[in-house]
Amino acid sequence: MLSLIFKAEIGGMGESEREVEHLLWQRIISALVGIPLIIWASYAGGYWFKVGVGIIILFGLYEYGNMMRKRGYGTFLYSGYLSGILIIGSAWTRGFIPDGIYFLIFLLHVLPVVCGRTSIENMIFSFAGVFLVAWTLSHLILIREEFPQGFNYILLCFIITWTTDTGAYFSGRFFGRHKLSPIISPN
Repeated sequence: MLSLIFKAEIGGMGESEREVEHLLWQRIISALVGIPLIIWASYAGGYWFKVGVGIIILFGLYEYGNMMRKRGYGTFLYSGYLSGILIIGSAWTRGFIPDGIYFLIFLLHVLPVVCGRTSIENMIFSFAGVFLVAWTLSHLILIREEFPQGFNYILLCFIITWTTDTGAYFSGRFFGRHKLSPIISPN
C-alpha cells in the first residue's frame, strides 16, 4: 500500500497498480461487510446459518465448475448443484445421510457417461467437486448444530482461514516477485 501511495506521489501509477489497489479496496469493503454478517449468522445458528452455508456451497460448486472448465474438463453443472442441495438438505436434517442419497448422487453423475454424453474424466472431476466442496462445507452445519460449543469451533475455523488468507495475500504482495507454483495459482 505504501509503495502504491509513493508511486502515485512521484508520477502516477500504472494501470496494473491501480487494479491491484482497486482489488485491495474490494477485499477490505467485502471484509467490513461480510465478516460481521458471517459472525452474526454463525452466532445465531439455525435457519440463517444453514442458508448461509448453503449459499456458500452453491457458490463454491460454481467456482469449482469454472476452474475445471478452464482446465478443459466439462463438469456437470445441474447434477453438481442438485447433489450439493441433497448434501445440504441432509446436513440440515442433523446429518443423517441415507445411503439412497449417495446412490442418487452417484446416479446423477454416472448416467451421462452411460448414455454417452460425456467422458469418465468429466464425471470423476464433477463427482469429486461435489464431495470436495459440498460434503466438506456441509460439516459446518453439523459442527454448529451438534456441539454445545459449536459456535466457538466455527469461529475458530473462520479466524484461522481469514488470518492465513490475509497473510498469504500480503506476503505475496510484498515478497512475491516470483511465483512459487504458477500451476497451482496462475493469477
